[in-house]
Amino acid sequence: MSSSSPDLADAALAWIVRLHSGEAQEAERRGYRDWCALSAEHAAAAQEAEALWDLLGHVHRDPASGRIEPGRARARISRRQVLGGLAVAGTLGLGAPWLRDQALRLGADAATGVAEIRDLTLPDHTQVALNAQSLFDTEFAEGSRQVRLRRGQGWFGLTEAGKDFLIRAGDLRVQLSSVGGVDVNLNMPEGQVAVSVRDTSARLLHPQRPDALELPAGGRAVLGADGRLLDEAPGGATNASAWRDGLLIAEDTPLSEIVAGLRPWSRGWIVVTDEDAARALRVNAVLDLKDPGGALRAMAQGLPIRLYRAGPLMTVISVT
Repeated sequence: MSSSSPDLADAALAWIVRLHSGEAQEAERRGYRDWCALSAEHAAAAQEAEALWDLLGHVHRDPASGRIEPGRARARISRRQVLGGLAVAGTLGLGAPWLRDQALRLGADAATGVAEIRDLTLPDHTQVALNAQSLFDTEFAEGSRQVRLRRGQGWFGLTEAGKDFLIRAGDLRVQLSSVGGVDVNLNMPEGQVAVSVRDTSARLLHPQRPDALELPAGGRAVLGADGRLLDEAPGGATNASAWRDGLLIAEDTPLSEIVAGLRPWSRGWIVVTDEDAARALRVNAVLDLKDPGGALRAMAQGLPIRLYRAGPLMTVISVT
């Protein structure tokens, strides 16, 4: 069972795929060592990825016969063989613990599974919708209205004014003072949080920010894990909650953010081999969340990306 965050686990596996593709250069190997040295969490994720790869070494797909054979594959293998090995892992379910940390669900007040949306009504009549693979706690106490989004994405519709309504999402606190709706999204790359408000305003507070960020009605803001404002769009809230209708609407959106939005709806693992390239590639699309594989194939028809199916549980995306 992995103790690493999903983002770090995915990044570590992407490094391992590149390094074993037969195309890695010394600069990439140095980059991997530098990445592992960033923190103890990075090192742990790398160790888990290497352990998974070691498991893959005990079974491989014979390039001539196409059959799954016992024993280790050659040290230097082609991209096709890398993906063949990943197909074996997908078939055997070796990567599943990284994707489905079911233990977290047990302690949550409300949770959703893969491709599941759930609607809730809180004691103060606030309406809540949870996106797929989300975890949510209600922390109401005497005279306070507070909730915690532990994972995933949620829409919160405040129907009664009064005492401030507070949403905790990681270190970020989203404060609502008037009736209206807000979308809080933790399904973002690199620990980012996106907040969108439609018909109200919100105050965003973070322990590493000296001042609160005031987000006006119709606005969308993306904050980094350190509280830095990474992006702000005055009219960006329009499509933020399209997931409630089973859609992901992208307007000049980084591919990395789209992949993060598709993952909770996918019953397999979606891995990007180059996160920097995925961040740089901007996308305009209307995608069907109920068919993540079809969404990826649709993007591949119009974008410089290639998809590699690695068995029923894994898709690898390469930006060309």
